[in-house]
Amino acid sequence: MEWILYGATGVTGRLITQTAVRRGHRPILAGRNAEALRRLAEPDGLTWRTADLDDEDAVGELVAAAPLTLLAASTFNTASLRLARACLAAGAHYLDLANEVPVLEAVYGLDDEARARGCHSASGCRFWHRSLRTRWPVTSWSSCQMRGSWI
Repeated sequence: MEWILYGATGVTGRLITQTAVRRGHRPILAGRNAEALRRLAEPDGLTWRTADLDDEDAVGELVAAAPLTLLAASTFNTASLRLARACLAAGAHYLDLANEVPVLEAVYGLDDEARARGCHSASGCRFWHRSLRTRWPVTSWSSCQMRGSWI
């Protein structure tokens, strides 16, 4: 299954990309910086796309390209709800790594609409990688499962 990873060029995004490729996934890498996306995508032959989150048309076009979008960009306060709403409009699933309570509440506030559209929206998912060990509980072990594949 193809899926979109928005925020692919950040630290966590790069680790998610490496893990996904190692597990046989082919994520579409997305973000704002075309050159950084190209450099990250080329070695593994991955598709990449740019989209400015302030451009509703570009975001809508981006999330319509795959059945699932995972937001790893750390601008959750401004990005999560925009991407989640765009995913719902496109009939796509939405996940993010946010840990801010207002973001979690806002995304979970879309649950009824998501269910009505046959979509799943989840905020606060976690990605754990051995290199992310810190003294702060910023990341924890949990995984999200979509259609039988662990992401």
